[in-house]
Amino acid sequence: IAPFALSDCDSVEELQVENGCYEFYSEGNCIIRTGRKVVALGCKNSIVPPNDEIVGIGKYAFANCRALEKIAIPSTISFIGECAFYNCHRLENIVIPDSVNCIEEGAFKECYSLESIVIPSSVALISRDVFDGCDEGLVIKAERDSVAEEYAKAHKIKVELK
Repeated sequence: IAPFALSDCDSVEELQVENGCYEFYSEGNCIIRTGRKVVALGCKNSIVPPNDEIVGIGKYAFANCRALEKIAIPSTISFIGECAFYNCHRLENIVIPDSVNCIEEGAFKECYSLESIVIPSSVALISRDVFDGCDEGLVIKAERDSVAEEYAKAHKIKVELK
């Protein structure tokens, strides 16, 4: 599945993989890569399955899904891939669970409506350009002396300490 596979397909409401496909399967209205167990593709009605086998949200999984308004990231996810939520215009608030340790490059880039994101101290790496093009009022909610606090200050993003 190529990056931006559902680009500009805001009306897509359901994702399914036919039986017999060995590389992908569908669950929670997401397409999951069988081998690595990451969400490969999602749509506006996707629910990332809280399945212990699914370890990440892959590169470009929800990119350009401008109809996506909210997403719950389960506590089984350990990373959020490059440009995973790129250009998701309607996303307003995100809570990253304690299981996540890495937020890759451009993960929330161009999320114009993103108002707040909670980033726990478990996140040890926040790559570059993660919040480029987000609302100027974006607030990162972080713990004192965390990577998230340092990132917010270095990139002149408002930070609220928990």
